[in-house]
Amino acid sequence: MNLPVFTARRDAAHALVLAILAADPDPGTKAERTKLYARLMAIIDEAVMATQRSQLTTDTPLLHYLDLLRETMAACLAMVRHELRLDQEAIEFSRMLPPEAAAQLKAADRAFAVSEKNILGSVRQLLGLGERLVEHDSRRRLTRFSADDRRRYAVARREYDDFYANYEVTVAAPGDSSPQEPCGLS
Repeated sequence: MNLPVFTARRDAAHALVLAILAADPDPGTKAERTKLYARLMAIIDEAVMATQRSQLTTDTPLLHYLDLLRETMAACLAMVRHELRLDQEAIEFSRMLPPEAAAQLKAADRAFAVSEKNILGSVRQLLGLGERLVEHDSRRRLTRFSADDRRRYAVARREYDDFYANYEVTVAAPGDSSPQEPCGLS
């Protein structure tokens, strides 16, 4: 088990998610939010994988937190995809349905937008809790590392900070349920 490297990888991924969501309270258009949320989910997946590979057990508070974070971010992505799908279908729906249906579509779009913002607020609250959890786990691990392991952690952390700063994902079109694949460095 390569604890220093996987711990650094997890810490770098989690730190970037924190930084991205702290930096931008309004993530932009629906298309921009879709891309942002897909990127955040991919980075969270990296944190989950690195944590799993650095532990003997999968039943830990840290993994429970990361799974909850991933699932909550997935809900946020689902809401913005619903908004995009409604936008794409609105013209077709308005041709097939009576005029009052257009008003119902706009109301549904607003409901999805409000839900998305509420879920994003929940993600930010989770990150506040999780930041302390990750920091505690990292401090505990670093105190147990040898001097060489701490050096390896520092080197890996710098490398993963750079790697995740350029991490991109391919975003599927609304309605496409295929998984998003990381593209790595762009």
